Amino acid sequence: MFQTSQYVFVTLFLEVFCKQRSVSYSVVDIEATNYPLTVSYPDFSILQCGTLCTEDSYCTEFLFNKTNKQCNAVHCVNKPGYSYQVLSPKNDQLLRFRKDLNWKFMGHYYYHVEKNATWEEAKLECQKLCSYLVEINSKEESDWLAAAFLMNEKLVDSNKEVRELKQVLQKTEHISKEAMRLANQNEQYSRKHNFKIMGLTENDNENTWKLVQDFLKTNINVEIDDREIIAAHRIPGKRGKPRPIIVKLLNTNSKSKVMRKRSEIRKRGQGIKLVDDVTRPNSELITTLINHDDIASAWYFNGSVFGKLKSNERRVKFDIFDEIDEKVKFFMK
Repeated sequence: MFQTSQYVFVTLFLEVFCKQRSVSYSVVDIEATNYPLTVSYPDFSILQCGTLCTEDSYCTEFLFNKTNKQCNAVHCVNKPGYSYQVLSPKNDQLLRFRKDLNWKFMGHYYYHVEKNATWEEAKLECQKLCSYLVEINSKEESDWLAAAFLMNEKLVDSNKEVRELKQVLQKTEHISKEAMRLANQNEQYSRKHNFKIMGLTENDNENTWKLVQDFLKTNINVEIDDREIIAAHRIPGKRGKPRPIIVKLLNTNSKSKVMRKRSEIRKRGQGIKLVDDVTRPNSELITTLINHDDIASAWYFNGSVFGKLKSNERRVKFDIFDEIDEKVKFFMK
């Protein structure tokens, strides 16, 4: 790709992409002296020639013959294993392309290599690029280097730190959700033998155990003796209404013979009902599902929360951290 440019001595621009790297080349004037370290490649395009030079760290520029399509890679130092030839610049068909460096200060070009190296290793790498390792000679140069490279490195480091913190936050959030999910499951499991009686009239000095036993026997003909009841007491409820009674029974069988007849109590229309003892997260989930436009009904059963879709009447199991809209759309398909 070529484009005109307004920069000094730059008249043409070539950008080469190679192995996810981008290198720019500018066309500059041909020098009068010979080029003693050139490697020739016949029948190349300008782009192929630029790609070849990009892959070769010893190649700082290349000369391209417009007539015979010959690519001449110019090395800055003698590299073992290459067969060099001297190229005379007395050819008006040659175009000279030189690698651009992004940073310039006081007439010198600077190149930043993002890798760790010893002083000797860094010096050798600079020599391969026909350059030398930076030696700071003035405060102005020091300030410019800090602004051009060090501040940029700090920004890169800061961005990296932000990404790492986000990853830690995501991991922590995942662990937190799993802990809350497990805690909710464990709490719900601990309540599996519990149920609540809602709307049963409250009297002063009442015997809650006997009140429960009499109510169950009278209304649904279920007898619960004292050995089957672990606990039975009032818990806080809505103002102006009888406080609910929570009952903890000995085992699942005792609870089942009560709960399988709860519809009989609801049909009596006395404002009294039997409900499972559901954890607060599960209760909030049920409320959210009931208020959802695409869900017909929601309920608790055997430790889990379910919802029935309006569109296809499918019964779907929900979790407290589910994205409800996405899950509903998935099961509506």
